[in-house]
Amino acid sequence: MPIARRYAHCPTGRVVSAGRQSSSTARAWPATLHPDDAGLARDAPAARLARGGAFGPVRPRELVLPPNVLSLARIPLAAIFAVAALDGDAELSLGVLVLAGATDVADGWCARRLGQVTATGRVIDPAADKIFFLTAAVALVAAGRLAPLAALVLATREIVQAVLGTALALRGRLLATGAATPSSPAGKMTTLLQASALAAALVWPDARDPLVVAAAVCGAAAAADYWISAVRAA
Repeated sequence: MPIARRYAHCPTGRVVSAGRQSSSTARAWPATLHPDDAGLARDAPAARLARGGAFGPVRPRELVLPPNVLSLARIPLAAIFAVAALDGDAELSLGVLVLAGATDVADGWCARRLGQVTATGRVIDPAADKIFFLTAAVALVAAGRLAPLAALVLATREIVQAVLGTALALRGRLLATGAATPSSPAGKMTTLLQASALAAALVWPDARDPLVVAAAVCGAAAAADYWISAVRAA
């Protein structure tokens, strides 16, 4: 029997066998597809987006939620860091770096505490992290506190993720896969080591290069984990 006749779609986007509907199924729709259609489901990110879960559209109205406001705050902080670093104000730059790190911790805690974990936040949080990091790294290179090669090594994770993101975008799976790929312990450690390397470039040059290498190694592990998770989700 054709799929269109064998299954009926409920308003929530779930699929149920039309031949098995009863008074009970009319009230509680099954949450799974028929095994014969598993391949169809895997090849339809749009259908999974419609069902919600880990997937979902980015909603502009969610930008004003406290966790997302905290994430977005790192964008103007990146500009302040760049100005301070170029002016040679290491203390102000370090203070802004610490404040940006605090917002990175606070947005996740706030989202869980308030029950405001959203698809929008899953996009904004890592995007704000990357904007701040790349802006800070370029500013430190321009200020002569970080070598260009060191900045590239420090950005190992971002470079690999950019390559993967381009590949996924070309396949039309970037939104669905990105929503299904949460941050890993290696990714969080990489962010911490990157921030430490930036801080060392400001106030402790002798510790800068070892931290850059450590961040690169951890970033490579995080990128490999990202690739594996993305391939599984695609």
